Amino acid sequence: MDNTTTRITRRRFFATAAVAATGAAASGATWGGYFQQKAPQRSAKFLSGQIFANPTFDFTTRTVLGTAYYACANPGKVFAITSSIQDGDYEFAYRAFSDAGNEAKLWANEAVRKNQHVSAYQAYLWAANYLYASLYFLDGTADPNRMFPTWQDYESCWTAAAALSAPAIERVEIPYENTVLTGWFFRPSEAKKRRRPLVILNNGSDASELAMLVAGGAAGIARGYNCLTFNGPGQGDSLWLKKLYFRPAWEKVITPVVDFAIAHREVNAKQLRLLASARADIGSRELWRSSIVLRRAWPIRAFAT
Repeated sequence: MDNTTTRITRRRFFATAAVAATGAAASGATWGGYFQQKAPQRSAKFLSGQIFANPTFDFTTRTVLGTAYYACANPGKVFAITSSIQDGDYEFAYRAFSDAGNEAKLWANEAVRKNQHVSAYQAYLWAANYLYASLYFLDGTADPNRMFPTWQDYESCWTAAAALSAPAIERVEIPYENTVLTGWFFRPSEAKKRRRPLVILNNGSDASELAMLVAGGAAGIARGYNCLTFNGPGQGDSLWLKKLYFRPAWEKVITPVVDFAIAHREVNAKQLRLLASARADIGSRELWRSSIVLRRAWPIRAFAT
């Protein structure tokens, strides 16, 4: 068997699809057969499923595409965005994703005016997701100072989506040293507020609150768990608004979060789980050190993914 596989570039896909649609309708040709004949040979260095050669472009795009599983993106829109991006052009990538985010925000605002809350919720999620994705490209542009206002646009869309969620995703404040950490409490049902097992979702440095909805929150509430995520030092509004920076002793952060959780009237303190990504900048070592400290006082289990 030949060690090369077929590859369709983004631009070629959209150009070819239009021609194929006409030809297939006229001749009865199958889509699979058409693309198998027309697709060029791909380089062995281009990995299966890879969209861009640039790792930042590829990772960001595939991450956004993956959120479509929980309706936080539209796959067709994501491919439309990426089809016009020149691989490695950070300015254009930023503008493509931010424009898509602002477009979705307009749709959401219009839906709110028409009392179409489901549509508004959906569009605000799209807007928040695309706007946050645009942040990943700003460091490579000539004007990275746009990062803070872009983050503000993201935050407003996420907050609007959280309020329209059914049940609502509740914004909470977690006491931490001389300030508070912003948290978001996900519950399976508004009608039955009772004590349930809780999953604490520990974010990384470069992910959003929306990412925690996708990476555990939605799956947790679908299975009857309450979930809690938070912006610790170096994360989200703790960084942007409060100028709290990362610290290596993460048990000093997760401990007050657990204190807040076990005091919550909807949390079963005997059934706590801590879920965090091993790629989070706190590092898996700090995560496990935190879990060891916590297990001395509370029945909590920690998982790193």
